[in-house]
Amino acid sequence: MFMTKFSIRYSRFFSSSTSILGSMASAKVLECKGNRVYCFSNSNPSGVVVFFGGDQVDPEHLQSKCHHLQDPASQAMIMQEKFPGSAVLVVKPDRMEGPFSCYDTFLVKTTRSGEPLGYDGKTFKASSQLQLILQESLGLTLLEQGKPLVVVGFSKGGVVLTQLLYELACSEEHAHSSSLALSALRQLHYLDAGLACRGMYLTDTRIANSLLALKQHPFSVGLHGTPRNWDDPRRPWISSEKSRCFELLRERCTMNKLFEGEPPSLEMHFRVISDFVPVVPPPIAPSIETPSCENSLCQMR
Repeated sequence: MFMTKFSIRYSRFFSSSTSILGSMASAKVLECKGNRVYCFSNSNPSGVVVFFGGDQVDPEHLQSKCHHLQDPASQAMIMQEKFPGSAVLVVKPDRMEGPFSCYDTFLVKTTRSGEPLGYDGKTFKASSQLQLILQESLGLTLLEQGKPLVVVGFSKGGVVLTQLLYELACSEEHAHSSSLALSALRQLHYLDAGLACRGMYLTDTRIANSLLALKQHPFSVGLHGTPRNWDDPRRPWISSEKSRCFELLRERCTMNKLFEGEPPSLEMHFRVISDFVPVVPPPIAPSIETPSCENSLCQMR
């Protein structure tokens, strides 16, 4: 495992908030089985937030006031503001195909540019990689102590969250070595997530029913979007998929559209990182029978 100290570069846009990162006792960079991980933690974190970003955008195509939103230190600081006291891990994709982020270490199979070719919960691939990253960066003591795990996926980074949901749906029916990470999972937040093809959001009724039946697991899903993706006439499947996901997960899910009324722009797409509010729905135990997790249940093709 490769490890170096990470030199934090504070953005001038956050000069009033540098005390947040400054209060963190350690900031380091790790190479963990293909993924570079930026780890920011204080001495006694109250939980863990893991952030997955999207495709890389040339700064020339982005207003200067949004440049910092592609920087791991700034992303970590924002997550720490949203979830005070938490350790923050910013996970970079294991492969870049030009500007396209590819999370091959978390997904079963992807296209050359990183789009998922289906989801399979029984592989436990995403949770296994996530648990390994947590172990290498922070140790597993936090999760063993019952501290919550929050996962945030911006843009294409949302595909990791969907794979985790498939795995969570199968977690009670199949033995696996990554149970600690899945059992600690409390919140999953999609930030203006979308793809150039279908397949970003959970739309499988059987998987959703299995998730709703996890009465002892108080997880929640937050859908946060902007007109850039949710109103995109060239990609209408994004809106229909997120609406279907919200309908299926019902009381486990919240949905919030930011910057409504503003013209769609690349800048608003990035601003969702700093402006989203992690609202959690109240826990409700639905009266539903747990379906068996057969081959077809935990897979999407």
